[in-house]
Amino acid sequence: MKAPIRRVEFARLSGHTREMKDEWTRDEIEALADKRSFLRGSGYQRDGRVEITKRSAGQIGAVVRGTMPYSVELRREPRMWSCNCPVGEDSIFCKHCV
Repeated sequence: MKAPIRRVEFARLSGHTREMKDEWTRDEIEALADKRSFLRGSGYQRDGRVEITKRSAGQIGAVVRGTMPYSVELRREPRMWSCNCPVGEDSIFCKHCV
């Protein structure tokens, strides 16, 4: 069984350690992102390229430093995501959302 990817992992990258309610599992994220996007997005997290800009129950916002900084928002209920990169603007779950 795969370990869940928690929103707290996003928070850890910006120096915060407080856990958030509601989490997206690794399986859920992998189902939304294609394999290449999942691998590249995971690399962005590992490399510290994710900065949390806001968080509240069931919602998190971040800036992801890719080719340029991109704004990402993930919501648990209703499940929604957005990214202002060219792929994300087409409502695709891009590497920045991983």
